[in-house]
Amino acid sequence: MPPTETYDGMLCLSRHENCPWEQALKSADVSWTGLQYTCLKILHLYCKVFDREDVLEMVIRKTCKSCGCDRLKHSVYHEELGSVRDRLGLRESRHISYDNSPPGLTAKQTELYWSSLSERAPSIGGATGTAAWRAWRTRALATQLPPQDLSLAHCKNIDEVHRKQFEDFIAARNEIALDIGFASQHHGTPIECMGCLKPIRSGSILIQAPRIGEEASFHAACFTCSECDELLVELAYCSLDGRLFCVRHYDERLKPRGEYTKAMNKDWHSGHFCCWQCDESLTGQRYVLRDENPYCIKCYENAFANGCEECNKTIGIDSKDLSYKDKHWHEACFLCAKCRVSLVDKQFGSKHDKIYCGNCYDAQFASRCDGCGEPATDNRRFPNSIYDQ
Repeated sequence: MPPTETYDGMLCLSRHENCPWEQALKSADVSWTGLQYTCLKILHLYCKVFDREDVLEMVIRKTCKSCGCDRLKHSVYHEELGSVRDRLGLRESRHISYDNSPPGLTAKQTELYWSSLSERAPSIGGATGTAAWRAWRTRALATQLPPQDLSLAHCKNIDEVHRKQFEDFIAARNEIALDIGFASQHHGTPIECMGCLKPIRSGSILIQAPRIGEEASFHAACFTCSECDELLVELAYCSLDGRLFCVRHYDERLKPRGEYTKAMNKDWHSGHFCCWQCDESLTGQRYVLRDENPYCIKCYENAFANGCEECNKTIGIDSKDLSYKDKHWHEACFLCAKCRVSLVDKQFGSKHDKIYCGNCYDAQFASRCDGCGEPATDNRRFPNSIYDQ
């Protein structure tokens, strides 16, 4: 069962079923038994201090694959995010913000800002109000501003050619498209919202987007990504063709997302499509599905393949598995125990855990005629004797 944060910040192990979280806690790889009782930050710190990020990654990937939840829906996902300006490398605002609210607003205007977002208030894990908005912000930062879209420091295995392309793209995006909206209280004649085309009335909080135009203004609830319709976290946006986008979807509009693998009718990062048993990458490799989980050939055969009754070797996925009752054979090993002729597509008999062709079975085990001594084929029984018909 995967970890979920409760209101007191502790781990709750009862939200989902059929996830390997509990099994992971019992693993010899996780020697600290108190891990299951700790808070989420200590969980992350434990993995970091003891260089066990692999444990955290395993729990995140397998938990989400098993329960079907998005990775970011699990509270085990933790990252020191800082502010949007820190994340984007922008200069700090001269204005003071209140509790992740837009900078430049007074306390009363901040209250008005949040009330204007009441219809879009999130509900996450049963949390509401400030707690829900905090949880939403964490996920929105990770989703809308993925670190690998912001800096090469978060990208691995990029050759020099692609590094230069990445740097050029980021520099151009930051120069012509990326910005942070400015929130203020509108006073005067109503103006048109570029999002819903309805009027922004005097006294309302509006968000301005200078990259779109000097007069580009939006209701607070309309300041959303044109692709995913999510509120733009801390008003960070990119402008494209006069429309608002989060950084992720702006980038994806202009540059396809990095290398990925399509398997099981889903898209995977190349490094994330792994064998369920050994965690080796399956990108470009053959794999077998078992209980909706992918396995490399070696792990599948070790865990699930049958042994051949004749040669005692594993019947691999490339071999035909012939079975009779609870026994299995390679096709080439399905032979008469006496004359060694192939029994594939032929009638055979079984005696003393061995198989025989029809002739050998009759010769050794069939009832014999009391008259001629030959095996009785189509016979009739008489008291104490068998005669050919």
